[in-house]
Amino acid sequence: MRSIPAHSIIALCLFLLFPRGAGAEVFRLLASTERSVAFEVIVPRPELVTEEDGLVRVRIDGYGTFSPAGAVELPGISFRVAVPPSGEPLVAYELLDTERLGSFGLARVYGERFEEQGDGMLRTERYMPADPWAGGYLPPIVSAGGAAFMGRQRVLSVRVNPLIVQGNEVHVARRIRVTVDFGGGRPVESGDLKGPETSGAWNRLYED
Repeated sequence: MRSIPAHSIIALCLFLLFPRGAGAEVFRLLASTERSVAFEVIVPRPELVTEEDGLVRVRIDGYGTFSPAGAVELPGISFRVAVPPSGEPLVAYELLDTERLGSFGLARVYGERFEEQGDGMLRTERYMPADPWAGGYLPPIVSAGGAAFMGRQRVLSVRVNPLIVQGNEVHVARRIRVTVDFGGGRPVESGDLKGPETSGAWNRLYED
């Protein structure tokens, strides 16, 4: 049976996450070893859209948002990384390149609710709920969700929110190195990472 290289599941999942025709490179595999995988997230140049109230929405091609209704809208994306069937993977990251976008307030995410009309019909209404992140909370730039099985393969979801917000100062991380350590020990240091070749152990994980 055919073996699938370790990085191919990452590439496949990224292909499904990004719209066709996006064109720009969005990630680059840096290393794959028996105990870790490292890849670089390449963030496209953002577009700033100013609302009527002067607040700004930061749009990034291929990105959605994980922000709940009422919170500031932060562009985000999820990467799925194949991991071994047991153990607790650890995720570490390093900002390789950042860019200042300016000084402005970020627009918040609208909520939606149903409103009954006079004829008994329902229509969807947009509204602005209370801010669930009141007090200045912002999610981390890189975080890991729970690992789950996709068929026979265990997959870890890695979320990336590339905006860096300090008061009204907004920067974007344009390049981020993400390392997923499978062993549950310390995060892998750069000196431990080998070239982008795929290890034999990982090939065996994908044998059908």
